[in-house]
Amino acid sequence: MRYNRKLFFRLLVLLLALFVSDVLGVFFYNLHIKKVQAKNAVFFQNCVYELTYQDDQIEHDLEVLNRVLELKHLDYGILGQTYMLISTLHYTAGDMQSFFSTVGHALFYLKKTNDTESIVYLYANMAKFFLEIGEESKAYEIVQDAEKLVSFYDCQNFFTKIQIMQVYARYLITKGEFEEAARAADCIIAEADAAAAYNSRFGIDYVRDGEILKALALLEQGKNDEAYNAACSLYDEFYNPDEDVSQFAAFDFYLPVFYIKTICSLEKGEYEQAFEFNNAYGSFCDEFFFTMLKIRLSTKVLEALPSGRYEDLRISFYRSIGDDSQKLSENLLSDYSYLCNDKFETVENNLEIKRLDRENRREMIKSMTLRLFFFLFIVLLIFTLYSETKFDALTKIRNRRSLNEKLKRLTSFNHNYYAIMIDLDNFKKLNDTYGHDFGDLVLQKTADTLLKIEKKGVKAYRYGGEEFVVILEKLNLVHAVKTAELIRYEISNLKWDNDAVVTASLGVGNSSENDAIKQADINMYYAKRLGKNFVAYEKSGKTLLAERRIDIRNK
Repeated sequence: MRYNRKLFFRLLVLLLALFVSDVLGVFFYNLHIKKVQAKNAVFFQNCVYELTYQDDQIEHDLEVLNRVLELKHLDYGILGQTYMLISTLHYTAGDMQSFFSTVGHALFYLKKTNDTESIVYLYANMAKFFLEIGEESKAYEIVQDAEKLVSFYDCQNFFTKIQIMQVYARYLITKGEFEEAARAADCIIAEADAAAAYNSRFGIDYVRDGEILKALALLEQGKNDEAYNAACSLYDEFYNPDEDVSQFAAFDFYLPVFYIKTICSLEKGEYEQAFEFNNAYGSFCDEFFFTMLKIRLSTKVLEALPSGRYEDLRISFYRSIGDDSQKLSENLLSDYSYLCNDKFETVENNLEIKRLDRENRREMIKSMTLRLFFFLFIVLLIFTLYSETKFDALTKIRNRRSLNEKLKRLTSFNHNYYAIMIDLDNFKKLNDTYGHDFGDLVLQKTADTLLKIEKKGVKAYRYGGEEFVVILEKLNLVHAVKTAELIRYEISNLKWDNDAVVTASLGVGNSSENDAIKQADINMYYAKRLGKNFVAYEKSGKTLLAERRIDIRNK
C-alpha cells in the first residue's frame, strides 16, 4: 500500500508539473505575440508614412496597406485602422461595394478597441454615402448614433472632425438649427489649415465646403439672395477648370453650389438660368451616380415651370426623369438598398460570428484543459484527504477506522474471514528503557513487516497503541496460522542498533465461529500468558499454540 501512495504522490507532482507547464506555455506564447504585435505596430506606422493621399495614387496606397494585412498576429487596433484607411481609399475612388465591405471590417475591429473617433469617422463616411444616394433618413440615423459616442466638437483628430461636421451641418439644417449648423461649418473651416499639411488641396477644399454649407443654411432660412450671392462668390473664387473633380468635391461643393443657384433662379422666375444650373448639377450626378439627387432637383424644376410655357423643355424633363428613374430601378436601386440596409452590418455580423467561433473554440479547449486539470487535481486531493483519514500517520498503514469499515463490508456481504491480532511484547518496557523515539521506530518497522506480507485478500491495520490486526479473506485456518507464524517470525528477527529484542504475541480468530476480532484478541492474550512470542488459535473448541523455533523464544 505504501508503494501505491508513493505512486499517487508522483502522479500528483506530475499533474501539477503539467499544469504549471501549460500555464507557462500560455504565458510565453502571449509574450511572443506581444513582441510580434509591437513589431507590427512599427511596420504599420512606416506604411502610413508611405501613403500619398493623392487621388491618382489610390492603387499605390491600397498596395501599401494590403502589405499590413499580410502580417500575422495583428491586433484589433491596427486591423481597425488599416481597414479604415482602405475603406476611405475605396470611397475616394467611388468603389462603394469595396467601401462597404472594408468599412464593415473596420467598424468590427475598431469597436473591439473602443476607438471612438475612428468609429465616428467611418460613420461620417457612411452617412455621406447615404446622403449621396438620397437616403437622408438613414444618413441622419447614423449621425445620431455617432452623436451618442462623443461630442463632435471634442474630436481630437481633425479629419474625423471635418468629416462628421460635413454631415452634421446638413443634419442641423434639416432640423432648422441654423446657428448650430453655421458653427459646425466654421469648425470645418477652422480645421482646413491642419488638413492642408497632409495635402495642400485639402485646405482649399474644406474652406469652400464649410462656406457652402453656410450658404445652404441661408437658403433653408429663405434668405435666397444671400444664399445665391454666396454660392456665386464661392464658385468664382474656388472653381478651377483644371481641377480633377473627385466624388467628395462634387458632393461637398459643386452640387450645393448648383443646387442653390437652381432653386434661387426658379424662385426669381429665371427659368433659362435654372435650366443651365440644373444641367450642370445633373452632369455631376451622372458622373458619380447621384441619380436620386438628380431626379429630385429635376422634379422641382419641372414643378416650378409655368403652365403653357417651355413645353419642349417640359417634355425633355419628363423623359430625363423617366430615364433616370428606370436606370435607378434597374441598375442601382437593388444594390443601393442592399448597401443601405445590409452590407456593412452583414460584414460586421459575419466577422463577429467568426470571432466568437474562434474564441469559443479557444475558450472551450482552455476550459476543457483547465477543467480536466481541476478535476484530476480535485480527485487526487480528495483521494489524498480520504487516504489521510484511512491511514495511520506514524506507521502509514490502515488505521482503526479503515478496519471498522472493512469489517462492516465483510459482515454486510456475509463473507467469512480470519483475523490476526498482533501485540508487541513488553512494549512499555521498551519505551521506558530505550525511549519513545525507539518505540515509534519499533511500530514503524512492525508496520513495514506487515506491509510485506500484504496481498490480495490480506490487509494489515493498526488497531491502537502497540496492537495491529491482519484481515485474511477467503483463506482457511491453516493459511491463517501459517501467516501469523510468519509475521511472528519476521518481527522477532528484526535487527536493532541497541541489540534490543522485540517480539510479538499473536492470536487468530474466525468470523464463522464468533466475533473474529474478539476471538483473536482472546487467543492473543492466551499466547502472552503462556510465555509470549507465540501464535494462539482455536481448533475443535481447543486453544492451541502454533509451533515455533526454539532459538527465537523470549529471553
